[in-house]
Amino acid sequence: MNDNENLIEEMEDEDEVEDDEELSRLIEQYHRDSDHYLKIFKQDLLESGLTDKTIRTHINNMFFYLNDYLADYAGVSMPKGPEYIDSFIRHFFIRKCMWATKTSINENCSTFKKFYKSMYQHGLVERLDYEYVVEIIKENKKEWLEQLKRFDEGALYDDYLSW
Repeated sequence: MNDNENLIEEMEDEDEVEDDEELSRLIEQYHRDSDHYLKIFKQDLLESGLTDKTIRTHINNMFFYLNDYLADYAGVSMPKGPEYIDSFIRHFFIRKCMWATKTSINENCSTFKKFYKSMYQHGLVERLDYEYVVEIIKENKKEWLEQLKRFDEGALYDDYLSW
């Protein structure tokens, strides 16, 4: 285990990061790690025969999730990502991303499944993590789409203001 991996492991075991400098180093490491994960994922997508456009969509979706949401917003690493999918879609994506549509939610669901399957196949997450991703999407996708519809209609406006 290298020094960065030791630092990350130590920090993830603590409840709080000691200072802003440590937090910045940790987030920078998460970003470097996500570049590595995305390279692996892209290679798997290329080998699967998907079109360039579809591959770009999946890579862009995961780049946003890994870097903008998990690392920068939630402060966690990719292996913990499955635990955050519901919160990401329900409380972040639908409410904060102007491009949230039925299509983009469906695309993200597909991306999550493909990405975490790839990570499992490469030994970067456990089988249970991948199965959890599949299950959380199966259980919640309909509700996410209904929430998006209510949000777009303004039915969640008061909820949005308090959030």
